[in-house]
Amino acid sequence: MLKTLAVVEFPQPPASVNRVRLARRRLCGRPLFEWVIRRVSESQQIDSVLALVGESQEAQQAICQIPPDISVFVGEQGDVLANLAAALHDFPATNFVRINVDNPFIDPILIDRLIATAARHPGYDYISFQSEDGRPAVLSQVGIFAEWYRTEALQRAHQEAIAKEDRENVTRYFMSHPERFQIRLIPVPAELDSHDVRLTIRVDQDWEHVEEILEAIGTDELDWQRIANLLAAQPGLRRTMASLNRAALV
Repeated sequence: MLKTLAVVEFPQPPASVNRVRLARRRLCGRPLFEWVIRRVSESQQIDSVLALVGESQEAQQAICQIPPDISVFVGEQGDVLANLAAALHDFPATNFVRINVDNPFIDPILIDRLIATAARHPGYDYISFQSEDGRPAVLSQVGIFAEWYRTEALQRAHQEAIAKEDRENVTRYFMSHPERFQIRLIPVPAELDSHDVRLTIRVDQDWEHVEEILEAIGTDELDWQRIANLLAAQPGLRRTMASLNRAALV
């Protein structure tokens, strides 16, 4: 059994059609799936990477974009939580880190920080970064963060969760049941904890911003500090990101 598995997810229902479309585009000449998987693979604490796709036609077409050395699981269970549980049944691991494919700037250093925190503090079921407003940062639009789960806790959630919204939003279910799960949250780096930082890809303008950032700083040594430093010097870009974040809340 692996100790820590990274699960990279292609958008599953009820994700928007536009989000699914963007997830199949190419970034710097590479499919986004491959781009994100290679970023995750730079983590020093990850034992293996698994690509998780659904049954939709778009997801099936995305399989050909996954590097041949990466395992693939096709979720056929009908909801996000069930698909995760089934994937971890077929690819056993003590713990896993969950990443969305529409986060091209996922940072392997921050992934390692999650896993190292879990090693120093055994007994937790869920570990994530926390925004200043108290929410897990993976629920924001920053797009750099992963979340860590103990597999046994995920399987327990699969058995217990009934409401549709809980089965589609696994993070929400864990956070809304502190009496069932041991949760630890790490403060987000201050440079990223802002309403005008948006690095995930959900709309076409997000894709344009990602390309602008890569053109400015390149693809080598692409860590969150360099991105934060660039954004600090781009007030116009941050105003646009703030506007997109506000629109996402409506």
